[in-house]
Amino acid sequence: MWHPSGFIFDIDGTLTADGTPLPGAKGLLNALKDRNIEFKLATNGTGKSPAQLAEQLQSTGLPVTHDQIETSVTACVRLLKRQYLNQRIQLRLPERTKPMFEGIHSVDDKPDVTVLGDLGSALNNDLMNVLFNQIQDGAQLMCFHRNLYFQFERQWHLDTGAYVQALEAATDKPAIITGKPSAVFFSEIANAMNTTAEDIAVIGDDLSTDILGANYSGLTGYLIETGKYARGLRHPDSVADRQFADLNSLQDFIGL
Repeated sequence: MWHPSGFIFDIDGTLTADGTPLPGAKGLLNALKDRNIEFKLATNGTGKSPAQLAEQLQSTGLPVTHDQIETSVTACVRLLKRQYLNQRIQLRLPERTKPMFEGIHSVDDKPDVTVLGDLGSALNNDLMNVLFNQIQDGAQLMCFHRNLYFQFERQWHLDTGAYVQALEAATDKPAIITGKPSAVFFSEIANAMNTTAEDIAVIGDDLSTDILGANYSGLTGYLIETGKYARGLRHPDSVADRQFADLNSLQDFIGL
């Protein structure tokens, strides 16, 4: 039976819940590390840098280093610097995210590209109207993800992706997404790994981001029935190659 030789893990809802490792997470990552099996962590979370995330995960006992973490923000920064520095870029970001965009100047008006971050309550009706008119005037909306909601302190909240999809519907113009489920996001991670894409499995709890991203990228998708899946989130076009009750079941399957 075929087994992956490389893994891309979602973090929240798959490896952790409210910052605490889920059952089986420590054992699985340690087993992969002990056997020199390569793994990366991929997240649409925007509040922390890879170094900050690694420190946080290490404090819980998970064996993770900063170079194993890819975020939708780091992917966005790379894309802007590679393709858009000659255009007028407007950064609409929370203060915690701005330091990650060092070297990218933000204009006040008439943007060619508007980067929308996770602004929380600041993403209100007035700002939505501003963004709507900017896009109508020709600006390209760029966002980190299309996540519809997230869990924080055991409560569920609307995420930025819900507003992104509203803007796409109202303007009939798709946003550029730099995180999951973008095929570019997963393909860049796969290309940085020391194995072929055919031998990599994406592990996640979210059919609409983790597994759909694997489908878009031609990677194997393994669904874990925790996090968002346990809360009932589904996606009609997303198909998992295999499905597991938890990480312990996954570890048993791959024989570690």
